Amino acid sequence: MPTVGLPDGMPELGLVKEVPPTRGSRDLGIVAVGRKSLWINLNCVGDGTVKVTFGPPTNSVDIPCRPDVLTPTRNQIDVPLPEKLPLRVDAPPSVEWSLRVQQ
Repeated sequence: MPTVGLPDGMPELGLVKEVPPTRGSRDLGIVAVGRKSLWINLNCVGDGTVKVTFGPPTNSVDIPCRPDVLTPTRNQIDVPLPEKLPLRVDAPPSVEWSLRVQQ
C-alpha cells in the first residue's frame, strides 16, 4: 500500500487546518475563513470513500480512494462572507487520509 503524506500546499496561501495521516472519521472543529476561495487538499489510500464536510452537511465532497494507489485531490470552495464553519471528515477505518486546508 502506498504511503500517505500531507498533501502539497500552495505557497501563496495561508494554512487554515492540517491533519497528518490518520484513519477513520474525525470532527476537526470550527475553522475561521475569510471571503475568498478555500482549498481543501486531501491525500488518501485504501478501499472506501472519504467525505469532507465544510459548514452545513450540504457543503461536502466525496472522494473515492483506492487501496493500490495514492489519490491526491484539490477542491476549491468559494466563501462569499467571512465565517466560522465546522469541518468534518468521514472515512472508513480501511482508508488512511491526510488533509491540508488553505486560504
